[in-house]
Amino acid sequence: MIIIESKRKKLENILKKYPGALIVDVTSKATDGLVKLSPFYPHGNIPVPFSEGYAATCVEGIWQGLKVFENEGIDISMFLNDTMKDIKRTVRKHGRVLGHWNQGLCRRALSI
Repeated sequence: MIIIESKRKKLENILKKYPGALIVDVTSKATDGLVKLSPFYPHGNIPVPFSEGYAATCVEGIWQGLKVFENEGIDISMFLNDTMKDIKRTVRKHGRVLGHWNQGLCRRALSI
């Protein structure tokens, strides 16, 4: 059985609730090989959905890059972020989230 708990919870409380549990960190801050399970991990060459010819370095880059805000559209530069840092696009800076672009990307329309 896999149980997901917040990293903010105290380890002692998690172990009290789930005695004998194996605790693993799969966040971008993990210090072992399981960091590769983080959506921020730069695996490289991940296809962007509905967008032939486009690829990103990490899953989170696709998620953030295709996010559409009330004051700003998509940002394909997010596809290239391989640092596992500075990848979040927030409502504070860009306005309310309207959703994610799911119509595919066209190089001609984007003038690339």
